[in-house]
Amino acid sequence: MLQVYDRVLGSRSEATLIALTLLVAFLYGMMGLLDFARGRIMGRVGANFQARLDQRVFEAVLRKSAIVKDDRSATGLRDLEALQRLQASPILMALFDISWTPLFLLGIFIFHPWLGLLALGGGAALVVIAVFNQTTTNAPQMKSAHATFQSDAMSDQIRQRRRRDWPIRRR
Repeated sequence: MLQVYDRVLGSRSEATLIALTLLVAFLYGMMGLLDFARGRIMGRVGANFQARLDQRVFEAVLRKSAIVKDDRSATGLRDLEALQRLQASPILMALFDISWTPLFLLGIFIFHPWLGLLALGGGAALVVIAVFNQTTTNAPQMKSAHATFQSDAMSDQIRQRRRRDWPIRRR
C-alpha cells in the first residue's frame, strides 16, 4: 500500500490515481453489497426461525397460562422475538468473522510489521473499550430490564382486572 501510494504520488500520474480510486471505490461498494446481502439473508433466517416456532410457543404459553394463574409465562413470545432479532443482528455476524481475524492479521503483518502492530493495537483498544462499556452499562441495563418486567406485569394485571370487571360496567 505504501509502495503504491509512494509511486503514484512520485510519478504524478493522475490516470493511475483515478484508476486506484475507482478500484478502491468498487471494492468498498462490493464489500457493502455483500454485507447488505449477508444481513438480509440472516434476517430471513431469523424470520423463518420465528415463523416455524411461533405456533408452538404460542400454544405452550396458552397451555401454561391455563394451568398456572401467574401469567409470567407470556414472555415466551417475546423471548422468541429476541432470539429472532439476535439471529439478524450484526453481533452474530461478528462471531462468524472472528475465525478469520488471525488470517487477516497475518496478512497485515506480511505487508509490514508496523501495520500489523497498529492493527493489533487498534483491535486491543476496541476490546478494552467494549469491556469498559459493558461494565459501566450493565447495572443500568439490569435496572431497565427489571422496570420493563414490572411494567409488563402491572399491565397484565390491569388487563386482567378490566376483563373481569368489563361485564359489570356494561350493565
